Amino acid sequence: MWIQRTLLVEVNYRISVKTLVKAGRYDWGNGNIRSGHFPPEGRPGITRLNALVISINRYARSKEVLSELQEAVFRAGTLKELLTFGAAHPDEQRADPIVALGSIRPDLTGGLVPYLYGSGLGRGIDLRGFGDWWNGDHRFLAFARDQPILDIPNHFPHV
Repeated sequence: MWIQRTLLVEVNYRISVKTLVKAGRYDWGNGNIRSGHFPPEGRPGITRLNALVISINRYARSKEVLSELQEAVFRAGTLKELLTFGAAHPDEQRADPIVALGSIRPDLTGGLVPYLYGSGLGRGIDLRGFGDWWNGDHRFLAFARDQPILDIPNHFPHV
């Protein structure tokens, strides 16, 4: 596992998933990506974070990736963090799909996780099974677990 890129994101946890999807201007979407289908995110307000785009360069299941992230003192990105990342850095998902394992939509198959994907034709957000295999082309959004969260009072970003 290695850090492919580190990029700054300013996440407003108060904004709805629907608003974040609109802000991302995705060409393709999944109607099941909405606030009521995912557990609430426990962070308040607006924070500025260093987003890590992690590569594992092999086939792995979600549990393996989460275990490796934990060993490296990282935490998996959440749905709102992923949507904010996609809006702030739209070309990142054109190179490789980017997965947020920190938000799992419960279902009978073991859960679904959101991911960004794209190409020269456009960009999208979709869901994939938590138990699926991820190939070496998938990237994972992560953050340092001990990263200080900078609250930004009285500041309302574009997203």
